Amino acid sequence: MRKEITTIAKRQKEAETTRSKQQIALEQLLKSAPEGTQPEPTPELALANAKLEAGDVKIESLQFISEKLESLIQLESYIPEVYLNRKILIEAKDKETRDRAFDFIQSNYDRLKAWEIVVNNELAAVNADISKQESRASAIAVDDLRLQPLSDLRNALSDKQTILRRVLQTSSYQSRILKRWLTNFDSSIADIPIQEKAKSLISSAWKFTKQIWQFPVYEYEKDVMLGGEKNTVSRWVGLGDIFIGLSFFSIAYFLANRIKDRLRNFIVSHKYIAEAQAKTLSNWLMIIVGFFLAIATLNYLALPLTVFAFLGGALLIGVGFGTQTLIKNFISGIIVLFERKIRVGDIVDIGGGPGKIIEINTRSSILRSGDGKETLVPNSLFLENKVTSFTLSNKKSGRASKSLPLSQSHRK
Repeated sequence: MRKEITTIAKRQKEAETTRSKQQIALEQLLKSAPEGTQPEPTPELALANAKLEAGDVKIESLQFISEKLESLIQLESYIPEVYLNRKILIEAKDKETRDRAFDFIQSNYDRLKAWEIVVNNELAAVNADISKQESRASAIAVDDLRLQPLSDLRNALSDKQTILRRVLQTSSYQSRILKRWLTNFDSSIADIPIQEKAKSLISSAWKFTKQIWQFPVYEYEKDVMLGGEKNTVSRWVGLGDIFIGLSFFSIAYFLANRIKDRLRNFIVSHKYIAEAQAKTLSNWLMIIVGFFLAIATLNYLALPLTVFAFLGGALLIGVGFGTQTLIKNFISGIIVLFERKIRVGDIVDIGGGPGKIIEINTRSSILRSGDGKETLVPNSLFLENKVTSFTLSNKKSGRASKSLPLSQSHRK
């Protein structure tokens, strides 16, 4: 923390130098107006005022951060003494010594709780300032040069927000420890009502759940336009966001699947299409639905598809050869489905004897022979090999094939 304070001091000197230059630039603009008259509100004057305001906020923010770091150093300095008093509280034999140690821990606990209240109030004020500056920025045109000073101002306020959260986290952690020690050794605290214990337990569980929910899982960079210039900002996806995204995908896919089943049963019951063909079409429909649901989930998580560029390259290199056959059969299935030269219910011969196609799936199809045996046939075989169809255009042959065993129909 001492190193941080040294770095902050250097940044503060640089900010003061920049602020002096901005003050001189503003004074020169003011002097350009005729003596005794107010300067006209030109874009240059508005930009100079915005830069000066951002410079003031940055200097104040750096001074604020330095003071909070000094406070953290003071907090860390008395922690060993608190631990020593806890040791005395555990090992001391006489009541007077234990009472002194207990009072020391109690006073430091009260000090931490008061500090937390002050830090929470400061954090609320900073959050309000950030919201105010975001509203100002949203009301300014995209090509307005004042957007960049406003961005610098918001960054300075964000630095204050970060140090306040850091202080609050440290003080909260230490106060929870002291609270536990006091609860273990103070009978008055140990005998608190059950309602208060339950309330404290629920509050602790809620805080823990909130921390887990907001735990950052993935961070990425995103380009945004500020003041007509491209700036790169960091974004992160929390564990809760991923849970919501997966829940949305699962629930939507489940509902789509139920709707698909009802629609398929309706179509088959009214004999608009055969059951086997309806099953094949519904499987392909769910693949399309799953693809669009995945895109919608990524859009909710605000994840650009470019973040998967590296992963996609690694997969292409690592498993490209292994998935060659799978992709070939997948594409072949699409061609077979849309070309409709081979359909569910057709009787075909692909070199191993005639059989009836009972299902066409994404990777393979199922062929049932005359003796009831079912064979999984990769879809690519329908395009690469010679296929004899008994029902492509000869409906009479198809009826004969359905009325006789396949072996007899093939011989005829």
